[in-house]
Amino acid sequence: MKTHVFFILFLTALIGNLAIPLGQENFKFFEKNEGKQQKENNEKINLFLQDIQKDVNHTIYCPICEFIVNQGEAYISKNTSEQEAIKFLDHLCEELPTSKQNKCEEFVSHNFEQLYEFIIDKESAQLVCSQLHICDAIDVQKSVSECDFCRYAVHKVETFLHFNNTLNDIIEYGEMFCRGVRPRYKKQCDYVIPFYYSQIVAKLVDHHNFVNACESLHLCQK
Repeated sequence: MKTHVFFILFLTALIGNLAIPLGQENFKFFEKNEGKQQKENNEKINLFLQDIQKDVNHTIYCPICEFIVNQGEAYISKNTSEQEAIKFLDHLCEELPTSKQNKCEEFVSHNFEQLYEFIIDKESAQLVCSQLHICDAIDVQKSVSECDFCRYAVHKVETFLHFNNTLNDIIEYGEMFCRGVRPRYKKQCDYVIPFYYSQIVAKLVDHHNFVNACESLHLCQK
């Protein structure tokens, strides 16, 4: 009897001693998995918040960006200094509703160097704001629309006309125009310039701007 009691007490003690480390290991296992799960949840939350912020930025800044680029390209050229350019862009922000002025000034301040380069290169607003990750992305490898190319071409021709007024210069510029454009413009350039270059020049001489010149040529819809 005593032997049985001793044996039972021995087993109880043994099981008790084993139960403690086994319990600790299980706790560490669950704790580790819980920490991993929490980390994954936090990452998902952060990604979600980033997506929301992107949507907010697109909603707030996208129209501001397109406004700044479109208006800026009408007045800023390679001969415009950075000081003059930023002063003009700040002035554009002041023309917006009061609720958007601070956001506009913030956008110009944070992106001025890139904006300045894009604007003097007469890139389309859609392309500029896409590359700045302000508006939805577009595939820059694909050729742009005839309308976007027309406005790009009108800007470049208009800048050229300011400094080159001889007929021979104007003709030669048209013949060489497509050799100097970026690859994404090549397809539309080869179509638009041979057929519309002289008309573009005529529209600009007649004081059309880049918007209504392309509309009057039926390359952009009104």
